[in-house]
Amino acid sequence: MVALFVGQFLSILLLVLSGFVLPYRWRTSSVLGPLLVGLVGADLVVAGLGYRIGGGSAAGGLGIAIAGVLVLAVGASTVWLKRRARARRDDVRAHGAAVAGLITEVSTSESVNNVPRWRIVVRFVDSAGDTRYWVDHRTTYSPPAQGQQVLVHYDPANPGDKRHIVADY
Repeated sequence: MVALFVGQFLSILLLVLSGFVLPYRWRTSSVLGPLLVGLVGADLVVAGLGYRIGGGSAAGGLGIAIAGVLVLAVGASTVWLKRRARARRDDVRAHGAAVAGLITEVSTSESVNNVPRWRIVVRFVDSAGDTRYWVDHRTTYSPPAQGQQVLVHYDPANPGDKRHIVADY
């Protein structure tokens, strides 16, 4: 009984403290998602260790802590993938070729949390003279306008690789 109390007390304390810190430090959902996954993982680890410290069975506390470690691994991999994608975009902006592009299509068919998800198609001509199209999906209240001129960065070594194309709008 004491083990359950200690585990729950520590996990609730962690949740309450993070409830004050998270909203003031991070405000965008792209950052909050991985943080909340990490928080749940940390909560499970603390609850499992608290259960074990409080005198509960080793198997019960260890199982809860292992589940927390797995959830933390999911949160960490999400953060790693987002950072890798951002580093790739920054590298293309810094070292890639920059050309003028034109937004040819802006359409929406769904929304996420009452924010429209837009499909944006950008047309540009690479250095070899080939016309290319790049499709982006964004969740925003203010999408760019159709017909708007944008700056497109791409990798000149592989201009068809969609992962190495970035449009600034």
